Amino acid sequence: MIKGGAKARAYSANIPRFLVYRAGISVSFWLPIWVIYYQQRGLSLVEIGILESATWIVSALAEIPTGALADHYGRRLCLASGALLMGLAVMAVTVPGPAVAPIFIVGAILWPTAYTLINGADNALLYDSMVADGREPHFRHVFGQATAVQQATQGVTSLVGAWLATFDIGLCFTLTAIAGGVSAGLALSLHEPPRESAGERRNSYWTTLGEGVRIAVARPVVRYQVLFGAVTLLFPFLITFVFFQPYATEVGLPIWLLGPLALVMRGGAMAGSFVAHRVSAWLGANRVIVGAPLVIVLCLASLGIAPAPQTVLVFVVIAFVNALLRPPLAELLNRAVSTRERATVLSLESVVMTSLNAVVEPAVFTVASLASLGLALGVSSAGVLAATGALLVLWWRAAATRLS
Repeated sequence: MIKGGAKARAYSANIPRFLVYRAGISVSFWLPIWVIYYQQRGLSLVEIGILESATWIVSALAEIPTGALADHYGRRLCLASGALLMGLAVMAVTVPGPAVAPIFIVGAILWPTAYTLINGADNALLYDSMVADGREPHFRHVFGQATAVQQATQGVTSLVGAWLATFDIGLCFTLTAIAGGVSAGLALSLHEPPRESAGERRNSYWTTLGEGVRIAVARPVVRYQVLFGAVTLLFPFLITFVFFQPYATEVGLPIWLLGPLALVMRGGAMAGSFVAHRVSAWLGANRVIVGAPLVIVLCLASLGIAPAPQTVLVFVVIAFVNALLRPPLAELLNRAVSTRERATVLSLESVVMTSLNAVVEPAVFTVASLASLGLALGVSSAGVLAATGALLVLWWRAAATRLS
């Protein structure tokens, strides 16, 4: 049992350990080549889209229950379980055989599903650790650091991964799986911060689950924050993890160049994470929340208007701007909900995003197979603009009503 001043020191020690954990689960040797690897296993872009759709549906169904598990049983356990499951799923994808083999399908589906155990729980553990340590006002800054660590790790391992793929593409997945196992051990070294006030009885799992969903449904401010966060995260996520590879090869770039370009893209995101708190302080969080989606929309439109090798640099701009947007959104949502339901409500954002992804990703790949990926992304910009604009209006109206 940790007592007295040792408690504060333990929660303070969570911060550097959490950053190392974030680096471990961000190891991404597979990032610049996974779509190409799936194609080598015999899948077309449309088939990859269908498989991804099934994957995101399963992930969406898993998001809320796993968030409630984190709130009820502990964030540390969920972080460790998610990292371990991720490692096992990645190993399953490398088992030799056709892409329709059950172990390949199960691995491909469980791989992103493993992150549902991490989503929300990581943010909640970091925030609650800083509250317990008396450093809540610095959350936005540390959150930016954690995001920067994630981007740096993804960038460096992507660079190495593209090189590895030139002689052993399967090694990219094996090394990632090992990193998942190590990260699981790191998670168990974290100290669980308090999730309820002294003397307050902890809710059952199902009560926690119901409360988290009820809060998001019943409170318009929380509801629109969750929806806006999901919509603004969707295309930056797809650009980084899915569309970058086929777009780059579509405009004529060689595979070996994908690693350096992925590193530059992650560097842009890392730079955005480092300066996010300064930009929010300088411009104001509201201007960042309005301006960042507009820049992303313009970038997507440009991919459809002028597809060319040099336009891959637009992906770097999207990564940078998205990194500016995440900390102020995360801070607002953390403040809008209580500690006891925080991981559950935060997981709802991922639920919405994965649900949208189950439709958007196969739709974009279908249009790409009929025309081009650049055109598909350009057309998508109109939908992003309409959705973010409508949600901003609804969110601010709900906030004004609450304050009046």
